[in-house]
Amino acid sequence: MQTFSSFKAGVLSLTDTREAGRGAVTLALRNLALRRKSQDGDTSFAGEFFHLTELLNKIGVDAPFCVDIAAGNGVTQSCTNSLFQKGWDGLAVELDGNKFSSLSFVLHEFQKASLARVRVTPFNVADLFSCFGVSKKFGFLNLDIDSYDLDVMRSILSSGYRPNIVSMEINEKIPSSLYFEVPYSDEFEWEFGDFYGCSLGAAYEVMSGAGYILESLQFNNAFFIDGSLATPRIAQLNVQDAYARGYWQHPDRLKFFPWNARLDYLQHLRGDDLVDAVHLLFASAPSPYDLRPLDNQS
Repeated sequence: MQTFSSFKAGVLSLTDTREAGRGAVTLALRNLALRRKSQDGDTSFAGEFFHLTELLNKIGVDAPFCVDIAAGNGVTQSCTNSLFQKGWDGLAVELDGNKFSSLSFVLHEFQKASLARVRVTPFNVADLFSCFGVSKKFGFLNLDIDSYDLDVMRSILSSGYRPNIVSMEINEKIPSSLYFEVPYSDEFEWEFGDFYGCSLGAAYEVMSGAGYILESLQFNNAFFIDGSLATPRIAQLNVQDAYARGYWQHPDRLKFFPWNARLDYLQHLRGDDLVDAVHLLFASAPSPYDLRPLDNQS
């Protein structure tokens, strides 16, 4: 005998199955569209890949190996997709299940591309690199986890890894005259707000201390180069100039970041007024953060 409850459960099960089928078809169509887009050329957000290509040509790379932490779907805003198409070895890491499914589909034709679905933290990134055979020196690192990026970068460097070029997402909303950082927290997860990452000033302090030079800021991606590879063709920028050229005074800033206009007032504040304004902005922050003015931005 079939009771009402069991019959209802059967209907729900059938509905769930149909929805799952529709979801699978939708995902398959999306993945095919992503693959077609990846074959069109530059898939980065605002031309960062063209800039990366210029840097690679200037310094040369002995080990064409890339690591992409928070690789997304492998196409949208990707700087590494074109590298894999050029035959690079590498590791692409993504935690989100849907994005990882698309990433796997897009990159499966590239035999030299390894994939990992894991949450990267300062405590596991060195083991992750070791597990996938990442050499201590390799060509390019892309870091974009929208949270405690700087702590992960510290761990990579302190473990002896020296990428030739690092593209690291910074929080472009925070003026470069401030040291701002969201340290690692096991409970923190970015919720698409203003609270994440680090300022350019904070990234520069850590990277320059490890022997890297700031080559440029491309909107919200800071490009650092191992100082031992610097050539006369590569000029080192100070933080203020890089921030002005690459974001604040860039003619296309509002084209690519129209949602940041509401925070432009921060750029006109100085000293304690600026610090107080950022504290007020993050009064309800979900985790602790480090904030202080920077005196020297050479």
